[in-house]
Amino acid sequence: MKKVLIFSFAYFPMVGGAEVAVKEITDRISGFQFDMVTRNFGTQKFEKIGNINVYRVKGPKLFFPFIAFCKAVRLNKKNKYDATWSIMANRAGFAALFFKFFNPKIPFLLTLQEGDEPDYPQRRMGIFYFFLKPFFRKIFTRADKIQVISSYLADWAKKKKWAQKTWK
Repeated sequence: MKKVLIFSFAYFPMVGGAEVAVKEITDRISGFQFDMVTRNFGTQKFEKIGNINVYRVKGPKLFFPFIAFCKAVRLNKKNKYDATWSIMANRAGFAALFFKFFNPKIPFLLTLQEGDEPDYPQRRMGIFYFFLKPFFRKIFTRADKIQVISSYLADWAKKKKWAQKTWK
């Protein structure tokens, strides 16, 4: 059985389109063990939702990438993952990137399902964007594959010259 570690900033009961898509995809695939590291919004630390073992971590959202990375390292020691999957290029993407730095042989899939305006990351990070932009870019360049839900997102990533490996 193949083992996949998913990084997602939010998951059920905090639901948006990306979370629904992940649940639908993982519920329809057999022969895989899916584990997810996500932020704890005041719910259980662990639960099984559909076909996913959901591990929730607490802490300020600013530190989610680091806390999630640490949890992923502990889970990987136990489970030896065959692949990682980041749901969107947000804080989950940073956690997946840190994991990739220390586990370069484990394939990293990035799903772009953002619904924000193209300049949203820069506006959201404010002055820190200057320092974080190289790392944000690396989320795209270190991903082994990038899966997008629209031509618009594929074009956005390619226009930035961040994604040469995009597929739909």
